[in-house]
Amino acid sequence: MNSLLLKTIMATAMVSLAGGGARAEEVTAKVSFQGTLRNAVTKQSLRGNFNGRGEYGRFDLDVDLSGSVLSQPDTRLPERVLYGKYPVEIDLRVGKSGISASDSFKTNIEVRRRSIMVNNVGTIRLARPINPTRSGAQRIRGKGTLRYDF
Repeated sequence: MNSLLLKTIMATAMVSLAGGGARAEEVTAKVSFQGTLRNAVTKQSLRGNFNGRGEYGRFDLDVDLSGSVLSQPDTRLPERVLYGKYPVEIDLRVGKSGISASDSFKTNIEVRRRSIMVNNVGTIRLARPINPTRSGAQRIRGKGTLRYDF
């Protein structure tokens, strides 16, 4: 009970200190990623989810981060290899003990042989390399760090 009351007071203090012109709250989290990279004759796409734990705000409160990544439709025409930029929409959710924030934004993800680079947000190191010419779906997974201002 005291812990919940303390976190509520801290969250109220954060809102009070932030004021109207203060910078947005930042979350930094270590995440795991699971997804699918599809290579078809008509399109190439990326889809996935990530989950992790990190710190949020000026007081570095422990929070859970989750989110999803989905390729924007009809934005990447098939190329010879799967490497390169994928226009995506990312949905982020942060929450724990009365603290919650969410955001949705569009950005580019660069797929490399052993990593996924999310523009201005972070990097996911893949558990195994991507086969750049394989047709069909490839399951991809990895771990990394994301940093985002809400």
